[in-house]
Amino acid sequence: MIPRLHVAVNNNITQMRCIGRIDRARECVAKETTNGEYNLELTTDIEDFTAPNLTTLKFISAKPNPFDPEQFFIVTKTERTIQGTIKAYADHIHSLCNQICTDNVQSYTDEKENQYTSQTVANVWYKLTHEKLPAGITMPFTFTSNITNTADFWLGTSKAETFGNIMSANEGGFLSVYGGEYKYNNLAIQLLTRRGSIKNFVLRYGSNISDATQTEDTANMYSHVLAYGAVKDGIHQDKTINLSAAPVEISGHMCPIPRTFMYDCTEKVKDFVVYPSHMYDGSIIIHYAGEGYPEARAEMQAAAQVYAANENLGKPNISINVTHRSELDEMKQIALGDTVTVVLDNLGTTATARISSVEYDVLNERWNSLQVGESKVTLARILLNQQKYLKGTFR
Repeated sequence: MIPRLHVAVNNNITQMRCIGRIDRARECVAKETTNGEYNLELTTDIEDFTAPNLTTLKFISAKPNPFDPEQFFIVTKTERTIQGTIKAYADHIHSLCNQICTDNVQSYTDEKENQYTSQTVANVWYKLTHEKLPAGITMPFTFTSNITNTADFWLGTSKAETFGNIMSANEGGFLSVYGGEYKYNNLAIQLLTRRGSIKNFVLRYGSNISDATQTEDTANMYSHVLAYGAVKDGIHQDKTINLSAAPVEISGHMCPIPRTFMYDCTEKVKDFVVYPSHMYDGSIIIHYAGEGYPEARAEMQAAAQVYAANENLGKPNISINVTHRSELDEMKQIALGDTVTVVLDNLGTTATARISSVEYDVLNERWNSLQVGESKVTLARILLNQQKYLKGTFR
């Protein structure tokens, strides 16, 4: 498709006026990574009809993949060369959430004013946009989610916060508290438990993959999962007790020596009540020391088994960047987040991997590249879990 140039009417991004088609566009590429970058790069001639208006803070609309409708991208930088070309760099319109912030109305006497207890992520968004926006500011973005689990969300007290940070994977952000994967449709934001679907598509070297870079990373491969978390203290109602369960061995793991991943499953067991000592009512023992421990640990082990299966921790992480045209054309029905099968003949096994990053040629309406595979566990995450584990006394 031919991209178009727009301007927000009276700086209101809910109302766009089309300036015209960018007919002389030489290149237009949209890139998206799961929970990461979503941007557009466009190159056109200085003689293009829209060239005088192709400046920062204008909007380019383009179809970013075979499946979604046209999306708006805000121009953040332009480069004009003596060769007579203009290159525009633009971010998806949802990036403007970084320009909208909460109004810190925290009082000195009520430290819980910015806390939302046992709320779904959709409820937190609703409360923030109805209770915490500065006077005269309205939220142009809508937010929905199919994540129904509840959690405690704390906005913080030190300063106002941008919605970009609130939605992020930063500590305390939506992704760190609730998990999930974002899906954007212009001003509509969705936080889904998981994007994409399982496709009946097999990648095999020597068959349908010829021009690709393969990475097999065993640094994040594990043999066991040790679940830990905080549960309620039945004796001291305002405190919690840190517990850990016996390690769960990952079925079919490929580790030559035991390697254990520490999994924080506090959200799964936070409502369990345990008693570290006897509780008396007068002279009558109403709870015994150790009561509640087996149930909490059993739940932790069950959570560890589910986590190990979903995260595919027992096999190497697969990363393949598909760039050859014929293979890309075969994968035209594959989308970001979809799961495909990768056959590793050199290891004598198969593994599933998701499409984690895509690059789309807007002008020719075809994929430029598909990144297959993702790092399930980052080094930073491992270190953070180790610190959290070692800081507490786990029993």
